Amino acid sequence: MIIPLVKEIKNSNLSKVSFDKSFNIKKRIKELKEKCDSNLEKQVLDEIIKQKIRLPDEAQKLYTENDVPITKADFFYNPDTYLFVDGPPHTPENVQR
Repeated sequence: MIIPLVKEIKNSNLSKVSFDKSFNIKKRIKELKEKCDSNLEKQVLDEIIKQKIRLPDEAQKLYTENDVPITKADFFYNPDTYLFVDGPPHTPENVQR
């Protein structure tokens, strides 16, 4: 279930990036994982890394409209791509609304 999602992300317009030597990739991955709210989010992040997709710019990014908070995305890619990892806690009908 996670792999098809990540492959879809890989085929999107998110570009791969290279980092200069001062960038600490392990530190960045650790920071993102610490912000994950679930193991499923961590699994998605692991698959993003495995597929060599650019790391998200942020985790647990608040989405607002006209400065009004609407929802929180699990991952965010600049400038405006919000990624939601909806697992079992999101299956009840009252949560899907």
